[in-house]
Amino acid sequence: RVYFVILVLTITVFGINNLIIIFVITGIINKQNVSYENVRLNITSSLGDFYIMDILNYFLLWGSLSIISYFVESEILGYFNSIFWIIFAILLIPVTIDTIVSPYFAVYANQNKMNHLKKIFKNSRLFTILFSFPFLIILFIFTEYFLTFFPAKIPDEFTFITRILVFTVSLEIIFSHINSLLLMSGY
Repeated sequence: RVYFVILVLTITVFGINNLIIIFVITGIINKQNVSYENVRLNITSSLGDFYIMDILNYFLLWGSLSIISYFVESEILGYFNSIFWIIFAILLIPVTIDTIVSPYFAVYANQNKMNHLKKIFKNSRLFTILFSFPFLIILFIFTEYFLTFFPAKIPDEFTFITRILVFTVSLEIIFSHINSLLLMSGY
């Protein structure tokens, strides 16, 4: 029941948040005298891509937790949840770098400066990998030691699970910034 209440509240909060964003963007469009038809075509042509990205993010972040919650006891779910979010916290590095470079993607794409766009994309990916991978490598190599920080004995299977999560985050980091690059350059 608590899980259902959290789900309803989350959907409500995000729904209100999205409505506010839509009203703000509509106000910006009105001030810039942009054609609604042009904006509508751009938005509708990319909606499918956004839905696919959102569904993938949902299943990546919440799908496993939701499914696992039906099959394991709360203690195991708690361990998995803690390990999951500790490892996924490393994604703050690419998100932060992405926040910094996204405006440059938009400006360089708008000015059709493809060489600048490629350069900033490659550099942002390089910085992301350089700042993220040391944490991931340490977590991968010293998984057993990392798991000893939990207050109780964690089942041995969590060594394998932790390494799978590290591998998943590694893939996220390797393919980071592609979403922003495409979005900010109009694709």
